[in-house]
Amino acid sequence: MKRSGTIIAALMLAAVLFAGASLAGRLRAPQNRAAPKIAGTAHQGNTLTARRGRWSNRPTAFRYMWQSCNRAAKSCVKVRGAKRVTYLLGAREVGHRLRVVVTATNRAGHRSARSKPTGVITVQGPPLPPPPPGYFGTDPSRNCVDRAEASCALANSFPRAAATCASKIIHTTWEPRHDNDASNHTVGDGSYVWGPAMTDPYWAAWAGRAPLVQGQFTGTTTEMFSWAGCRWGIDEDLMRAVAVIESTWHQSTWGDRCGGGDPTIGSFSVVQIKNKNCDGSLLWGGMPDVVQSTALAVELYAARLRACYNGDFYEPGGSWLYNGQTVRQIAAAHGWPYVLWGCVGSWYSGSWYDSGAVNYIHNVQLALAQRTWLGY
Repeated sequence: MKRSGTIIAALMLAAVLFAGASLAGRLRAPQNRAAPKIAGTAHQGNTLTARRGRWSNRPTAFRYMWQSCNRAAKSCVKVRGAKRVTYLLGAREVGHRLRVVVTATNRAGHRSARSKPTGVITVQGPPLPPPPPGYFGTDPSRNCVDRAEASCALANSFPRAAATCASKIIHTTWEPRHDNDASNHTVGDGSYVWGPAMTDPYWAAWAGRAPLVQGQFTGTTTEMFSWAGCRWGIDEDLMRAVAVIESTWHQSTWGDRCGGGDPTIGSFSVVQIKNKNCDGSLLWGGMPDVVQSTALAVELYAARLRACYNGDFYEPGGSWLYNGQTVRQIAAAHGWPYVLWGCVGSWYSGSWYDSGAVNYIHNVQLALAQRTWLGY
C-alpha cells in the first residue's frame, strides 16, 4: 500500500507539472491592441498622464518611459528618470514634444508600444487679451548668426530714443516701494566703470551697446520696466517678474555677498547686477551708479536680454551660452520663446538651461503668471 500510494502521488505531481507546462506553452507575451495615449494639455506647468492602451494575453505589470522629441516629432530620446505614469511639464520641455513608451509584461515575456507625440509644448496657456496701448512686449529677435551682427535677419532698431519711450509708456503714480524714490529720480551721469561682462571686445556687438546704456529716465518703479522695455524691445511684465525674484522690487537689495564685508562685492539693484566676484575681480561693474539709478540698472538688464535674444553671444563651435548653435538653429528646433527664456535663465546661472537656469525660469514664470508685484 505504501508503494502504491507513492506511485499515485508521483503520477499526480507529474500531471500538475504537465498541465503547468502546457498552460505556459499556450501563454504568449502581451500584444498591444490599442496604442497608449497621453492625456493632458501641452502647456508648461501642466501634468500629462499616460494611458496604457489595450493589451491581450493578460499582462501582469506595466512600465512607463517618457521620451522627448523635437518640434517635428523626431530625434526622440529617453528622459532620464521619467518612469511614472504622470509627467509634469517644466521649462526644459518648452518647444519639444513628448511621447510615452509602455511596456507590458507577463510570465511569457514583454512587449512595448508607444503613443503618438503631444503637440509642441508651449510656455503659456490660452492666448491672453491684447495689451493696452502703451504697453511694450518683446520685439522679434534680430536672428543674428555672428557675434558682431554681420548677418542679422532684421535691421537694428534698438535702443529707441529715451525721450520717445518716456512719452509713449503707460504712466502711473502707483509706487509700492517708496524706498526706491531717490534712485527712481536719479538719472545716469555717464561716468560708469563697466567690467568685462559689459566691455569684452570678443563679443563685439554687445560691447558696442555698453555706451548706449545710460539710464536717462525718472519715474515710479513700475515705470522703469515700461521705459526699459520700450528702449530695448523686451516685455515689461517679464522684467517686472524678474525683479520679483531678484529683489522683490527693492533697489537697495545687496545679494551674493560672499560672506565678506566689502561693499563692492556682490549683486546690486532691483535686477541684481553683479559688480564683483567673490575674489574681488570686476564682472559687470557699474557701481555705485547702478544702485543710485534704478533706470540705469533696469536698462542694463533689458539691453543684455535683447543682445542674448538677438544672438550676440554666438560662438561657432563654442560650448557656452547657446551650446555652439545660433539662435536661429535653436528656434528652429524649439521655438523663439525657448530662446528668450533661455536668455532669462542665463542671467541667473550663466549657462544655457542647466539645472539652476531651469529652476530660475520656473520661478520667474510663476511670478509672471501670478503678477506677484501687484500684491506689493
